[in-house]
Amino acid sequence: MLSMTQVQESLDRFNADIDQKQAEINQLKEEIIEVRQAFDVFLQEVLSQAYHGELPGQTVNSIATRLYWQSSTWSFKAIAQITRCYKMVTHLPFKPGSIEALLTCATCGKEYQVVIKSQHEFQAMIAPIMPHCCGACQAKRERQAEASWQARMKKMEQRLAVLKAMPYREYLQTPEWQATRKKALRQAGYRCQLCHGEGVLNVHHNNYTHLGCEAPVDLIVLCAPCHAKHHDKVQP
Repeated sequence: MLSMTQVQESLDRFNADIDQKQAEINQLKEEIIEVRQAFDVFLQEVLSQAYHGELPGQTVNSIATRLYWQSSTWSFKAIAQITRCYKMVTHLPFKPGSIEALLTCATCGKEYQVVIKSQHEFQAMIAPIMPHCCGACQAKRERQAEASWQARMKKMEQRLAVLKAMPYREYLQTPEWQATRKKALRQAGYRCQLCHGEGVLNVHHNNYTHLGCEAPVDLIVLCAPCHAKHHDKVQP
């Protein structure tokens, strides 16, 4: 068990570490501000030269393109204004064009080239949700997913045919019906859907057409008295 002295010494040490790190962060913030200020001064000089026709239009467009792809602080509209300030550039919206990137496929390990046409695509390439995958491996993955889906669908259809063919009392013992029954009870709030009573509840079939894949309209949750009355009512 730590003594009060040891606890106080630990707290003092942690606070000192925090103060040191905070000081380092503040220093970095000041350096970032200085760099940004220097960048703004440089950019103003570039814009001034562009405005007075001292830079060729191709150079101005190159600067604007670099800002679009590499700076997250410049909006598309602001960058477009850079190209318009040059006298020989028309008043059409700035078009950043596209860049080419060489990526490595996470599946086969081969390098492949992609064309990135927007900053959104550029950011997705830097921090992808899924690993990079070449066209051939992506097509193979899609074929495998399609085959897997078709196999699951076929298995479900076969199981559904079995469920429809089996005796009703046997069907009520299947895991499929038990899952459907629990879902119906949960959706009904564990109350009778006629009298809103609680107690022993039954999930009654309104029809037997969709055994194995019942829709909510095919079922009704009833208490024991309402279930008995319901059967008396529907009897010929």
